[in-house]
Amino acid sequence: MRELSSVLRQHAFHLLLLFVALIVFCKPMFLATESESPTRVVLELFIPWALVVLVLFLIARSHDEPPDPEDATHEEADEIERD
Repeated sequence: MRELSSVLRQHAFHLLLLFVALIVFCKPMFLATESESPTRVVLELFIPWALVVLVLFLIARSHDEPPDPEDATHEEADEIERD
């Protein structure tokens, strides 16, 4: 769990989540044609939305845990030791 927590705290992962979410959420809007049922379009919106909410929840939970001093950089380790 510590490895997942350290990945979830990284800013690069947050940016990756943003770009993936933008692509996934825009696809049903641009590619929806008359041949697709409204149910399919709704599912293509809400399933990714639910997954993004789940990942954001995990990101929030990872910030509640104290960081591991072994994984921290030198400056972060000093801050952890001061607390």
